[in-house]
Amino acid sequence: MDEIEANLTLPKGALRLERYARYYTEESGRVHGAYTIEVETERGADFGCDTIQVDDTLKAVPCPAIADLRPGHRRWVQFRDYPAVAAEECLAVQIMYNPLARSFEHVECATPNY
Repeated sequence: MDEIEANLTLPKGALRLERYARYYTEESGRVHGAYTIEVETERGADFGCDTIQVDDTLKAVPCPAIADLRPGHRRWVQFRDYPAVAAEECLAVQIMYNPLARSFEHVECATPNY
């Protein structure tokens, strides 16, 4: 994280790096970064998360919040827990970093597709 953030130039319109909650994951030899100012809260049991009980039955439980970091914090996550981010006006940023080449393959504002 330190190496990536020390060499990162954010896109035009982005906030200062410290204003984002920053998530990093590794997949296929690349580091993916998702930066957001949104903080997700735990979803209720009616959202669709289940747990398997000792007797192999399912029980509805609250869904964990994946993007629960406060702005200014950062962490590594498993690829399956990597949050999708999008927002207007560059309030979310996505990066892809190649650690072998020590270069960025892309750094872009993650805007909604609508």
